[in-house]
Amino acid sequence: MSAVDGPGSGGGGGVTVAPLRSLDDFLTSKARFQIPDFNNEERWLNRITHNLLYYQTNYFVSAAVIFAVVAVMSPQKMASGILVMVRAENDIPDEPFCARFPLSFLACSLSSLLALTTPAPSRLP
Repeated sequence: MSAVDGPGSGGGGGVTVAPLRSLDDFLTSKARFQIPDFNNEERWLNRITHNLLYYQTNYFVSAAVIFAVVAVMSPQKMASGILVMVRAENDIPDEPFCARFPLSFLACSLSSLLALTTPAPSRLP
């Protein structure tokens, strides 16, 4: 394992980063998959903890790849999700749009209703 020294750590310690494990070791090794003993909770939790620590770099890379694939496939949904998370993180007051802008809300509602109920024009020659 390699050590990454943090600021002011004096070079003595720091954060250890697990190496990237092989794909065979991470996913395809069939001998490692066993049904856990659910009766022994301490052993089961210990097994989960050691798995997360041993494969932490693989889990991080997998999450980054999944995040990138979703961002490429549907960037608008990803951007809106990020904005919702930023909004939730910043604790913006959740005052309803209709209470802050009643006329705008009414105009948007009526125009949406009109757009949904008006039949499309026929394109017959």
